[in-house]
Amino acid sequence: LLRWNSAELGSVAPVRFIPLAEETGIIVPLGEWILRSVCHQMVAWRNTGLAVPKVSVNLSVKQIERIDIVALVRSVLAETGLEPAALELEITESVIMNIEDSLTILDNLHRIGVHLAIDDFGTGYSSLSYLKKLPVNTLKIDRAFVIGIGSNTGDEAIIRTIVSLARSLQLTTVAEGVDSLQQLEFLKTLGCDEIQGYYFSTPLPADEFANNWHRQIQSA
Repeated sequence: LLRWNSAELGSVAPVRFIPLAEETGIIVPLGEWILRSVCHQMVAWRNTGLAVPKVSVNLSVKQIERIDIVALVRSVLAETGLEPAALELEITESVIMNIEDSLTILDNLHRIGVHLAIDDFGTGYSSLSYLKKLPVNTLKIDRAFVIGIGSNTGDEAIIRTIVSLARSLQLTTVAEGVDSLQQLEFLKTLGCDEIQGYYFSTPLPADEFANNWHRQIQSA
């Protein structure tokens, strides 16, 4: 949900600047700043009574290749005081399949106590034999499948399969890019655990998110 607020370009979406950041290597210090800022924000929210249970941060392949990501995560958690279970790290299938010692890295992150999610699940080269070995907690259903709900039976079948697979492996499922009530109802019928998308909210600045959260609690 990161946005680059440029004086010249305005609000720039991550789909535009993240690929460039990865190509130039800026993603490494940027990713560290994001992780640290997010953990500080979670602690700040909790100190004001905003009980956000968990926050997710994407990891780039460059971060895992070029730095000791386990040491960084451990350091940031110690610095901010955020408990590990409140942090979820999202890693794509391509990272898992292409990084040497990825299983060891994920296992070490899991030992810290953070949650691990496979982002965009089903869009890469999924290996079920590999999946059962991974110490992950969550499978994220890519928006590419969600947008086909109601119009593409193939996409719906894939979603059913992912939800069923996750349930069998005792993993949580998160559907990305949910924009409509029809999509939400379909996913609820399947028993998808969590929903992410514009149907509930667009990306918001931290203070606006906090205000909306408090309003929802007061109206509940």
